[in-house]
Amino acid sequence: MGAEGLGLVARRDIGRNEVVLEVPKKLWINPESVAGSEIGGICGGLKPWISVALFLIREKSKKERSELKREFQRVEQEILEPNSRLFPSPVTLEDFTWAFGILRSRAFSRLRGENLVLIPLIKGGGLFSRDLLFSLRSPVSVKAGEQVKLSPASNYGFIESKSDRNVYTLTLQISESDQFAGDKLDIAETNGLGETAEFDIILGYPLPAKLLPYLRLVALGGTDAFLLESIFSNTIWGHLELPVSRANEELVCRVVRDACKTALSGYQTTIEEVRSLLHVP
Repeated sequence: MGAEGLGLVARRDIGRNEVVLEVPKKLWINPESVAGSEIGGICGGLKPWISVALFLIREKSKKERSELKREFQRVEQEILEPNSRLFPSPVTLEDFTWAFGILRSRAFSRLRGENLVLIPLIKGGGLFSRDLLFSLRSPVSVKAGEQVKLSPASNYGFIESKSDRNVYTLTLQISESDQFAGDKLDIAETNGLGETAEFDIILGYPLPAKLLPYLRLVALGGTDAFLLESIFSNTIWGHLELPVSRANEELVCRVVRDACKTALSGYQTTIEEVRSLLHVP
């Protein structure tokens, strides 16, 4: 797991399309598993995601499984109490559940005459069989130490509590139809940027140093276009760090607003609907 709690870090080189993880179908949690559970009879008419959600809530609330509890009580009476000097005192249901979990997740069965075996350093042996598997494959080649981001984790609700994670990425571009596109691209590349540039705007932090100069460059035109002449090639970036003209600054504002509107258009709800849900005036 990555340092930020998101993504996976490769401990060895991984080839493209190489299987990284497999999970057998019998361990999947889906509407079929809900139907076969104790709550299956009352979830038949529900939407699939609701039935699975109820299943997860119920499973999470099971602090003590009745089957394990019965087994523990029998073992406690017949083995632990008469032989207390041989075991750490006291052995609790939590200890018993932990040991059961280790066996379920790491033991091998039917392994060349062995009915049950734990092998040091080998984890997950009990998870695999010839059943249908879910395979996690690497979409690209990864070098050892590289981190693979799990974008779905970010897209579907993981929230980082640190304020410096409250980030919006603003994507800007020099338009191909701009009559000065070539000159602007040369200036952008000279200053470490390109035809398209992304800037992370972090809540409570100053704007990225190159954001405003790039915006002013994108918006440069009209009577301000003289700054694109070769005579200013070595000094134009310094000029762009300050307002060029009123018209340029107004166009910069329109570019930012349009970029934000484009990003927000990807959401199914409107700003007004979100505000009403959050009770924001």
